Amino acid sequence: MYQRIDFPKTDGFPFDQETFDFMQKSFRDCFAGIAAHFGHLVIVSGVDDLGANWGDGWVVIAGELLPFVGGTKAGRVVIQETTEDALFED
Repeated sequence: MYQRIDFPKTDGFPFDQETFDFMQKSFRDCFAGIAAHFGHLVIVSGVDDLGANWGDGWVVIAGELLPFVGGTKAGRVVIQETTEDALFED
């Protein structure tokens, strides 16, 4: 689905949680569409063999484009999602 926000408003643009949610979902949908063409377990870029380590890069796992943080070679890959509570003023 084509999604668009028209930013060039002369009086400014009101950002709110719904706008940021819309933008995040739009980017996620776009990347998911691209990742779907690669398959379910694919190295998109990087992840170079550096001897005892893997380099950083990008991979597709289960149709989702994910950053790959390199490190010591192991027999498995751990997918870790980190969340952080953001403090804000009203």
